[in-house]
Amino acid sequence: MVLKFWVLLGLVGLKSQLKMEKNPAKTSWAHGVNDRAFLKSSLMGDVDMLEADIVMGRLTDGKENELPIMAHPPKQISDLSLMEFLTVVDDFNRDNAFKKGIKLDFKSIDAFEAAIRSEIFINITSEADYPVWLNADILEGPNAPSYTKPVDAARFLKGSKLIPNAMLSLGWTTGFNNTHNSGYTFPQIEEMLYTIKQNEVNQPITFAVRAGLVAESQDQMTLLLRNNNHTLTIWSGVQDDGFDVGKLNEILDKVEKGRIYVDVPQKLRSRLNIVNGTNNIKL
Repeated sequence: MVLKFWVLLGLVGLKSQLKMEKNPAKTSWAHGVNDRAFLKSSLMGDVDMLEADIVMGRLTDGKENELPIMAHPPKQISDLSLMEFLTVVDDFNRDNAFKKGIKLDFKSIDAFEAAIRSEIFINITSEADYPVWLNADILEGPNAPSYTKPVDAARFLKGSKLIPNAMLSLGWTTGFNNTHNSGYTFPQIEEMLYTIKQNEVNQPITFAVRAGLVAESQDQMTLLLRNNNHTLTIWSGVQDDGFDVGKLNEILDKVEKGRIYVDVPQKLRSRLNIVNGTNNIKL
């Protein structure tokens, strides 16, 4: 159990509540939990969900061959492996009544398939009594940089069935231009819905959509949410700026309460109606 979860991180008596509220938009996040120090501080804090990135790479101790590690491209070295991340979080959640959820953002199909070949990964994620999200950008989206490559959709969706209790967080590779963005196109939305149907996905799905692009995509979001079991997770890059937040709020106000998660920098989060309790009607 990883040195009994780093000697319980020194968290004797500390409990951190997972508040998956009636309004999921109020769920709080730690983003990019990709090293031991940040994992420790995130577990000690009051966030609800830990978002972390997974790539194939090597540990800083140099003792292991290539394996799934916690890092964001282009980094390929970390002091934290995926299996240690999972074990530490699982130990914490077993020892605390108030639990943390995890969102595992796989940056390549190789990292994902290496993970699901691990008995530790399957056992922990399948038996978790806390939220487990499996995230990948499985299709090309608006302004996608040429250096990004979607995770193979068919292989990711097939492998995800090994963890039937997991939430699938599905997105597009995207870019953001601070002066002009046209938003998601209908063909991009239709391709996502077709891909889900073609691969016979029965797990709960949240669509990871970029805030500045959503602001230009009201009709497209309506189509994306035509299945009442689907939700949106609004995210934003730290440098994303120059889009119409008022227009984004107009869209969010039309989404049924309980169907949106918000994982954005605090500067933007504080300006979103859905986080601050304004009305919601069904699209």
